[in-house]
This record gives sequence, C-alpha cells and structure tokens, in this order.
Amino acid sequence: MFPDKSVFNKVVKKTQKDLRGFFDYNFNEFDYPLLLDDLRRIDALYFSNDFNGMGTLAFSEKLLNWLDDTRKARTVPWVSSGRSLKLPTTQKGLKRLGAFLTHLEGWINRLLSTGAVRDKAQFSPIFLGLKWMEFRNYIIQKNLLKGKWKIVFNSASKQDKTYLGDFVSWLVLFGKSGGPRTLQIMYDAERISESTGEISIPMSRLRKVFLHELGHARTELPYYVECSRLTTGTAWIESIPLHEYEAWIYALIILSTLSSIRARVTRITKNGDLEWRAFI
Repeated sequence: MFPDKSVFNKVVKKTQKDLRGFFDYNFNEFDYPLLLDDLRRIDALYFSNDFNGMGTLAFSEKLLNWLDDTRKARTVPWVSSGRSLKLPTTQKGLKRLGAFLTHLEGWINRLLSTGAVRDKAQFSPIFLGLKWMEFRNYIIQKNLLKGKWKIVFNSASKQDKTYLGDFVSWLVLFGKSGGPRTLQIMYDAERISESTGEISIPMSRLRKVFLHELGHARTELPYYVECSRLTTGTAWIESIPLHEYEAWIYALIILSTLSSIRARVTRITKNGDLEWRAFI
C-alpha cells in the first residue's frame, strides 16, 4: 500500500530544498547586525565572529536553537514567570530580538493567512497572496529548468471544465517543445467553493490546489514533458496514481513545515501554541 520510502524521501528532499532556499532568498527585510550586537552582550561565546556574514537561514536556525537551549537550561535571556519561563522582549537589549521574532512570525503568516477570495471571470494571481507568487517565481528561477518555464494560476472556463472531469484542478502544458513553455494550474472555482451561488473560496483550499499542482511540476516534470514532446499546443497530460501521492506529499509537507515553524516561534513569543485552530 505504501510506496517505497525512497519515493517519500525524494519528495521531502525537494520540499526542504524549495522552502529553505526560498526563505534564504526571500526573508531579506530584516537587518540583523544590530541584533547580533545585542545578542553578543548576552552570550558572546555563542554569537562569536563566526556569525559575521552568515546567511539569513543559517542565522535564524542558530538563533532559534540558542533560544531552545537557553530555555531548557533556564539561563539568560529567559526569566521566571510563575511556573514557566518568559522571554522579556520589551526589555532593553532584547527589543530587537522581539522585533525579529515578530517579523519571522509575520513572514509565515503571510503564507498561511486565512480568509476567502471571491470568484471573478479570471483570478488574478494576487488573490493567492503575494508571498506565494514570490515562491512561484523563486521555483521558476531556481528549480524549474532554470527559467525555461513560466507558471500561471487561473480558474477554469466552461470549456476547460469539460477536460477537468471529476478533478478539481489540473496541470496543463502550453507551448512548443524545446522552447519557452507555460505550466498553467487550472482549477474549478465552483467545485472548490462547493457553492452554486456566489463563489467564495477558502484561502486554505486555494493554497493546497496551487501547491499540489506545483508538486506535480517539481516531482515529475520530465514525465509530463516526455508525454507532450510531440504536442504543439495545449497538453492535458494524465498523471499516474503514484504522481498524486508525490504531489500531495509535496503540498502538505510545505504547509505543515510552515505551520510547525510558526508553532515554535509562538511558543517563544507568546508561550503558547495556536496551530490547532489553523487551517493548512
């Protein structure tokens, strides 16, 4: 029933590459040299000169590990707060740390925002959220045959729905083989909404559709290219069942990783965990 674990591990490796790479590439709005000065006043040995010039991803990971270790050891910067410990981020010298953690949480929230979008004749990609469009652009530039593809995200027309059949979404290929090509993520807005009246799509469903079809492209693109190599127009290529497994693993690991990181951050900043009410 379960595919060989190598299949699962292959997809996990791709999701980690994509998400970690995107964070290092995109989380560039916070200038941390002054924060590093503050941290060195607290723990000069840990935040040694090795931190100079460190990338955003490496810095964030080491900072969170340090916070975990010092909390476990009940040492600075943590202070006793009843039966638990608290990080006094309003205290002088720790304000920048609090700002950094708030910024990190906000970055994740922009990817996991809740809410719904209304249906229009054609969806603009901005409805999915700017951060996901930045993620799409990063994948195109770095991990999808080095920019030979572009990805668009559109609701299906009445004619398109005849191709979708029982599926809510499909990864459609456009363009000539050997030249610039387009991957169009086509989705049935009415079916996602489960409404026969005004369509209001939960953002969480739209994200999963987007990431599932992107997962097809990231895990099995050579298969689709090979199937469509003689096609000069639109190619509705059928996936095989194993590809569905891979694409859902890709989508759900991306989302669960983001949710898990947010839980870690909010455990530090708010001394709580609210992921049980999140819709990923």
